[in-house]
Amino acid sequence: MERKRAFLMCARSLFRLAILVPLLLADGCFFRERATAPPGWEAADAASTEGSATCPSITGRYAVGGDLDPTTPQELCHTSGAKFEWALDWLCDTNLVTNLISRDSAASWIEIQQPDPDTLRLIFSDASTAPVELHRSKGDFGCSATAITRVQRDVWRMATNYGVSGGEEPVAGKTIARTSAAMATLFAYGGIQTLARTFRIDAEGALVMKIVRSSHGLMLGIPVSEVYSTFVTWKRVESITEVEADPPP
Repeated sequence: MERKRAFLMCARSLFRLAILVPLLLADGCFFRERATAPPGWEAADAASTEGSATCPSITGRYAVGGDLDPTTPQELCHTSGAKFEWALDWLCDTNLVTNLISRDSAASWIEIQQPDPDTLRLIFSDASTAPVELHRSKGDFGCSATAITRVQRDVWRMATNYGVSGGEEPVAGKTIARTSAAMATLFAYGGIQTLARTFRIDAEGALVMKIVRSSHGLMLGIPVSEVYSTFVTWKRVESITEVEADPPP
């Protein structure tokens, strides 16, 4: 019975692949979906210059929990597989700390300081979390004329068990790595995945981040490209007491 079930599953997969491959051969496979940009964002993009000598200010104290754009593509909020995540799956993470430094914290607010053009200093409401400094000269962030940027890149691979974000468990990591290598061989795929964050202050003083998750590569020798993007807004903290009484989820 088990062999019959496995044979049927394999037959169905091959049938779907037989239909999909001719379609892909025609034009490749390209997906692009983005949320609606906040007012003024596209104009700021047009005025932006990569590799600016000076960095714009994003200083201020902000609530850690952010507001996700309601037009966010669902592909950004769900993992690609039932039991695993892909490298750099973002999963609609609206925590300001993890978006800045990929590290969680119990803080309810975070203060961003820029003591010099090379440094972002992060001060946390949680007294047990020491201040963190990021340095442009070390590649921790970049600057354009209108934004602070953070870019992460990884090879196109499965990264960890579903629900275990931010690293690989010793045993599960080996299993996932073997599975990823087997899939790469079977489907002859390979490429690069990128997670790019762009931070700006909006007209109301809130911190806004545009995040773009992209995958570019080849599958069975066919070009494959996926690009999804959205926005998260973190409100400026006016009253520390109010924010600490209502910590982020």
